[in-house]
Amino acid sequence: MIKLVNILLESTEEERLKDKMISMIPNELQENEDEITKSELSSMINNADLSVEDLKLLIPKFDVLLKKGNLEKSTFEKLFKSDYSKRLQNTKTKKKTLPISKVESFKELIDDHYKSPGTLKIFKWLNNQLFNLEYDVKTIMDYIDLVSDPSNLISYKNIVSQTGITNIDNLISPKLASNKFYQNTKDGLFNLNDKGIGKGEALLIVYGSNSGLAPSNRGDVIIDEKFIEVKSGVSAASIDSGISSAKFNVDAHNNVFLKRLGKTQDEIDKLNTFSSGKKKKAVESPLFYPSIRSEMSVKDFYDYIKPFYEGGLETSEIENLSKDLFNNKDKDFNSIKEIMFPYIFQLYKEKKQFDSIVVIKPNGDFIPITNIDNIPSSLKIKDWSLKQGGDNQSLPRGYMNITF
Repeated sequence: MIKLVNILLESTEEERLKDKMISMIPNELQENEDEITKSELSSMINNADLSVEDLKLLIPKFDVLLKKGNLEKSTFEKLFKSDYSKRLQNTKTKKKTLPISKVESFKELIDDHYKSPGTLKIFKWLNNQLFNLEYDVKTIMDYIDLVSDPSNLISYKNIVSQTGITNIDNLISPKLASNKFYQNTKDGLFNLNDKGIGKGEALLIVYGSNSGLAPSNRGDVIIDEKFIEVKSGVSAASIDSGISSAKFNVDAHNNVFLKRLGKTQDEIDKLNTFSSGKKKKAVESPLFYPSIRSEMSVKDFYDYIKPFYEGGLETSEIENLSKDLFNNKDKDFNSIKEIMFPYIFQLYKEKKQFDSIVVIKPNGDFIPITNIDNIPSSLKIKDWSLKQGGDNQSLPRGYMNITF
C-alpha cells in the first residue's frame, strides 16, 4: 500500500512539473521550418520519459532556452533525451545520489554568493569534484551546507587581524576545516588558474565571505567588500612603483653613478655580477656594497634613488628616504631593503587600489600586509631590482620580490 501511494505521489508530482513547463511556453512561437511549435513542444514534454528529479533539473535549462529564443527542434530533442539523474550518481557505488535539494542549494550558492562571471571556471571545477570523486553522500551534503553559511567562511576582519603566518584552516569553521572534501580539494583550488585568475585566488574566492573576483584595477579578490591583492608564495612575488618613467636602463645609471663616486671602469667591471639565473652580466648597484655606501652623502643617496621613484614619491618623501638610507648605510643590505619596502608598498597600493595584500602558499599558509605600520616580521624581501643584466621584466625598475 505504501509503495502504491509513493508511486501515485510521484506520478502526480511528475504531471505537475510537466504542466509547469508547458505553462512556460509562450503562446506565440515563430513557426519557421526549423523551429518547434507550441503543440509539438507540449507533446514532447508530455511524452518525455523523465523522473521527477530529472524534471526538476531540466526546468531551469528549459527556461533559459525559451528566454534565449533557441527554438530549434533538435535542441529540445537533445534536451529531453539527456539522463540527468545519472549526473548525480556516486561514481563508486553507482547507487547513491545527492538529494535534489542539495543540488539546488549548490546551484544557488554559485548563482548568488559568487557573483563574478570570471569565477565560472572555479565552480565548474568544484562541481566536477562534487560529482566525480568518490565521496560518501554525507560528506558532500555537509560540505554544501557548510559553504552555504557565511559564518563558516573567512571574513576580511579575520584576515587583517593576523600578525604573522596563519593557515586558512584557522580562519574557517572547525567543521569545514575537518571536512574531507574540503581537505582533498584545497590544493587543487590553490593551483587552479586561468586568464584573470592567479594561483591562490580561487581558494580565497571559494572560502571567503561575500567573495568574488575584483575589478582589474582593484586587486584580485573581493572579500566582505574589501579588495585583496593575492600573491602566490610558491616563489617570490613582485610589487612595483607603477611609475612608467622608471623603465630605464639601470645598468647605465649604475655605471655613471659609480664613476661619479670615483670608481674606474676596470673597478666597475670587477663589481659586475650575473643576475640570478641570467646569462648577461649586470652592473651592480652601489647600494649593494657597504664599502661604497659608506662613501655616499645624503645628496648621493637622493640623486641615486630619484630616477626610480620620482613621479610617485613626493620630493620631500625622497629626501626623507635618502636621510634614512644615509643614517643606516653601515647596516647590511637586508636592512637597507627593509627601509625601502614601505615606500614601494605604498606606491604599489596606490597603483592597484587594494585594501590588503595576501601572500599565500599551496598548503594554505599566508601573511597579510595591510599598511606600512603593520608589516609582518615573517615577510622576506628576496630582491630589490637595482640592476638590469638579463632581467627582461617589463616592470618599472626598483621593484621588489617578496615571500615569507
